[in-house]
Amino acid sequence: MAIVHTHKGLLPDARAMLYEDTVDILLWRWDQMKAGGQEESPLLRQLLLKAGRNDVDLKKVLWQLAYKAHRRTRGEDDQEKLADIGELELEKSFAALKDDDYNWARQVMETIKLRAGLLLERAPEVFTFPHRTFQEYLAGAYLASQANFAGQACALAEKEGTMWREVILLAVGRLVYWSGDIDKPLALVMELCPEKEFDDQAGRRKIWLAGDVLLEMGIKRVKDRQSGRELLKRVREQLAALLMKGRFSLRERVAAGDSLGRLGDPRLEGDPMVLISGGTFFMGARKENDQEQNFDKQAYDRESPVHQVELSPFYISKYPVTVGQYGRFIEDGGYKEKCYWKEGRFGRFEKPDKWEEQQQYPSHPVIYVGWYEAAAYAAWAGGRLPTEAEWERVARGPAREYRKYPWGNEEPTGETANFYRSGIGKVSSVGIFPQSCSPEGVIDMAGNVWEWCGDWYSEDYYRACAREGVVKGPLGPENGKYRVLRGGAFDDLPGYLRCAYRGRSDPHDRYDDIGFRVVRVP
Repeated sequence: MAIVHTHKGLLPDARAMLYEDTVDILLWRWDQMKAGGQEESPLLRQLLLKAGRNDVDLKKVLWQLAYKAHRRTRGEDDQEKLADIGELELEKSFAALKDDDYNWARQVMETIKLRAGLLLERAPEVFTFPHRTFQEYLAGAYLASQANFAGQACALAEKEGTMWREVILLAVGRLVYWSGDIDKPLALVMELCPEKEFDDQAGRRKIWLAGDVLLEMGIKRVKDRQSGRELLKRVREQLAALLMKGRFSLRERVAAGDSLGRLGDPRLEGDPMVLISGGTFFMGARKENDQEQNFDKQAYDRESPVHQVELSPFYISKYPVTVGQYGRFIEDGGYKEKCYWKEGRFGRFEKPDKWEEQQQYPSHPVIYVGWYEAAAYAAWAGGRLPTEAEWERVARGPAREYRKYPWGNEEPTGETANFYRSGIGKVSSVGIFPQSCSPEGVIDMAGNVWEWCGDWYSEDYYRACAREGVVKGPLGPENGKYRVLRGGAFDDLPGYLRCAYRGRSDPHDRYDDIGFRVVRVP
């Protein structure tokens, strides 16, 4: 890769182009470097000329060898392994280029072994490619050359699971960026994602692969065709439906959620909000000494006593505000409009930390936003941050019975929400944990990211509320040092995911595990 950059002045944008350039270097320029640059043409080329062949003929042999080798790596556990290629298999394949001349074939092999870098002798008479992706790229080049590319690639995806995923995507990249062929990849998407949805493991994985094929092609390129626009819409809708049903394994769900985010998640169109009915609910956690049967052993003093709160109806974001949504605030000049900002905070920042990195994942919750930025976005969006009481009402639901978590009283597992037991270790796309849904359909109220609330934080605020009886629309203390955080995040213990848990942070803090939602009043 360093030599490609030195030779061309930049690295290609498409993976297929990068690997093609790298293959050329390993076959031809590597040979000249090993020879000290003394030969006018690489020895491999000289041998090919003697046989009346050229570069493409040798590459086609390598494509087929890689394809056959990849077929020998089977099963989910082999996804990082390289297949062995025997010396006899190599000899036979090369000899076919020169009328079964095995002496010539051995010269080719010796040159590749000693002076090229594309095949390495791992053990006596046993060869491999230098890296798994070279095997996948060359196998993809063979697959791309097949007349029935779409049917063959779809059959591999269905029968072999994820083993052929990268091969197929690299084949698509080669077709698009080297051949300018859009028709074959679009035909593959049609095969992978028919109008009728097949809700089995193979069908689910094919729909996800169809989305990644479209991404490999480039969304703008896909939208150039009417058929491409129709397929894009179909893939988005089917992939979103599968994610909402939790049909993938956790690892696949995380990756598929990111793919859908880059395709354009239809669930996020129009900034969906959920109407929360007004009325009275019990706020806070029941401690063991509350003399209640359904108490919370994990409750802290700052979460009690339980008190009654009356709220008016309000709308709340169905999902935490995403990177894609926040990007519109930046593009619209939100950081430059003083009317959205609380006194004294205007103009301090221009965008969140690591913004370029965040933009690669438009369906992730936006992070590295302080309280003032979250409040400014909410004002720009025609709303405000939720009060602590509103947030807990959404998480707990309308019922008067006690709910420890948004989904009920069951302890969370790695499948319930994105917290430390999930093993993800970072934020994930919104809406990929359908079990974390609150009673009224608000997603990700527990885990993934903490969420800013509008209130100042006070340890004693609940005790003051309890003395008043039923509190109407509490706004929190008039001032303080910290702002309230709710919900827990991807690296937290289960106790932090409870509906009643009260977190806090300095309003200036910008961390990788804090996001927010928006509330609007009807």
